[in-house]
Amino acid sequence: MDGAGASSSGPPEGYVAVGRVGRSHGLRGAFRVRIDRPLGGAELLAAAERVWIDGLGDARVVSFAPHGRDHLLSVDRVRRVELAKGLLHAVVHVPPSPDAIGTDASGAVPAPGTPVYLDDAPRPIGTVEGVDGTPLQPLLRIATATGPRYLPAHAPYVRIDDDAVRLSDPPEGLLDEA
Repeated sequence: MDGAGASSSGPPEGYVAVGRVGRSHGLRGAFRVRIDRPLGGAELLAAAERVWIDGLGDARVVSFAPHGRDHLLSVDRVRRVELAKGLLHAVVHVPPSPDAIGTDASGAVPAPGTPVYLDDAPRPIGTVEGVDGTPLQPLLRIATATGPRYLPAHAPYVRIDDDAVRLSDPPEGLLDEA
């Protein structure tokens, strides 16, 4: 590695490790990335405009795409195969992405304790406990009287308002006991 602009400090606060650099790919400095984060690592990296790579520092993502079992990543600060080879096994970090996790199309994030209503019922069927799943497919974890349920946040029958989550004609069996 040429060391130009490399940083020995760690990633900025809040950045999340998603994978490790694998072997270089091509002559222009692209490299494979093995995703280590089981839920949502590839989605977080795909949505990132910038990354932090140990031994290199901050870089702008030029391209990112699936490639077999791995992914190919190109960044603006790596343009030569020799530099890419020098990053072998470096950890790739991405900025936190609160907008991508647990949101509907409007960007609303239901807070824990938010009531969940079915159709126009006057009483809630439960409350939001948290958000699970991946950034592209977040699941709302709902506490109900009969046990926990999971709702896909981006489903057409789920609407996230400021004060409540509203379900309109959900699929049959979605809220039934297991």
